[in-house]
Amino acid sequence: MAESTGKAVVEVVDVGKKYGGRWVLRHINLLVNPRDKVVIVGPNGSGKSTLVKILMGLTSPSEGSVKILGEHARKAGFDKLRRSIGYMPEKTTLPGEMRVEDYLSMFAELRKCSYDDLAESLGLKAFYKAKISSLSQGYQRRVMLAGALLCKPQLIILDEPYANLDIGSRFVIDELLQSYSKDLTLIMTTHVKPGISGFRTVLLMNGNVIGNVLYEDDYVEISLSCGNKREVLRFYTKDKEHSEKVMALNKLIRGGCVVEGVNVVTYDSILREILSRQAKPTSF
Repeated sequence: MAESTGKAVVEVVDVGKKYGGRWVLRHINLLVNPRDKVVIVGPNGSGKSTLVKILMGLTSPSEGSVKILGEHARKAGFDKLRRSIGYMPEKTTLPGEMRVEDYLSMFAELRKCSYDDLAESLGLKAFYKAKISSLSQGYQRRVMLAGALLCKPQLIILDEPYANLDIGSRFVIDELLQSYSKDLTLIMTTHVKPGISGFRTVLLMNGNVIGNVLYEDDYVEISLSCGNKREVLRFYTKDKEHSEKVMALNKLIRGGCVVEGVNVVTYDSILREILSRQAKPTSF
C-alpha cells in the first residue's frame, strides 16, 4: 500500500467481497493520492471489475472499508460525490436513441463546463447529430470516455477502456489520457499497457493483490563480463540523451570487458514473468 502524501483520494482498507459463499476479493488495500495514476492488471476472473464496482459504490464489500474523496462509498453523501467522479464501465451502456451532442451536453450541464474541445480530441464532432446506437463500438466507447473525462473530475475510474477498440481508437485515447495526465487522478483496469507515463501497476491475482510494479519505461539491458566482475548498463528507450552511457560502455569495452548479452526488457514481459510465478490458485 502506497504511503499517503496528504488527503487521499481513495482509501481501500482490508476489503473483501464474497459471492455465494466464494471470496472473489480478499484483503485488498489500496491508497491513491492526488494525481496518482494506478493501473490494475490481472487475468479474467481476478476481481478487477468487482473492485471497480465497490469503488463506485455499485456494490458493498463483504468486509473492510472504502473511502472515496473522504466519503464512505454506499453512504448517504456518496451520491452527490459521484458528480466529482468520471466513470467508464467495462460494458458499453449508453442510451442508444440519444444523440451524441445531447449526451455530452447532459454531462457538461451537470459539471458546468464546455464539451467541444474534448469532443474534437476524440473525433466526435462530426457525429454530434447521430444517434449513439448508429455508431460503431469503437466510437461508442469514445462517447463513454468523453462522459467520464468531461470537466476533468477529481477522480477518473476507467474499467477496461480499451475493450473492443481498433488500433486507431487506442491511439486517440492514449494521446488524450497523456495530455490529461499531469493533473489527473486515475484508476484504470486494463489488459494492455496504457499510453500514459508515470503510472503504478497493481497486480491482482485470484482476488489478492500480489504486488506492485512502478512503470518507468522499456529498456535495453547490456551485460558485460569484466574479469571477475559483471557490469550491467541500461538504456531506456525514451531517454533523449544516451551519450554518457555510450561513453561508459565504450570505456568498459576498451578496458577489456566483453559483452555477454543484450536483453530487451519491456513492461509486458515483466508482468508476464510475475503473473506466471503466481499462477497457482489461492485459497482463502
